[in-house]
Amino acid sequence: DLAYLSCGFGIVVLDLTKREIRDTWYIGPDGGFIDVQDLAYNDTAFFAATEKGIYYARIDSPNLADFNQWHKDNRLPNPNLFYNQVEWFDGKMIVNYEAGTYDGDTLYSFNGSSWDYFLPENHSRHFQLNATHDKLLISERYDVLVADKNEDNNFNIWKPSEMSLKPLAADMD
Repeated sequence: DLAYLSCGFGIVVLDLTKREIRDTWYIGPDGGFIDVQDLAYNDTAFFAATEKGIYYARIDSPNLADFNQWHKDNRLPNPNLFYNQVEWFDGKMIVNYEAGTYDGDTLYSFNGSSWDYFLPENHSRHFQLNATHDKLLISERYDVLVADKNEDNNFNIWKPSEMSLKPLAADMD
């Protein structure tokens, strides 16, 4: 019954049942504004992709409006950079570092204790991450990549631009 809005100053929590703002979280250093680009959570923590790194807080914290509950994740290879996407997929938190160049983005995954590269050969510009139906959709400039796990615990990647798509035959009668 709650919606979490990523805002240019922090996070706004909406109560959809009561149709009101329930809370506002200023998660930046010393409770200051920070541009939150995206927000995701798992069963233990919230993860916020921001202009200055990834911030996280335990989901069971008694007062998430208290900036002291939020911590910058300095375990990332580049903890102070601009991150624009975060998504929970396959038991991992996936984040995107946005380089601001044509082909410079980098995806990372967090397994609960450490960060590692996710699809390390892929440096395309990533506009959106969306996990749905056991698949991760990665919107890029010319493709929407579809990642899913195969039997070997590796990822299958499909790039529509490399496939020939045929329209369904329609009965014209």
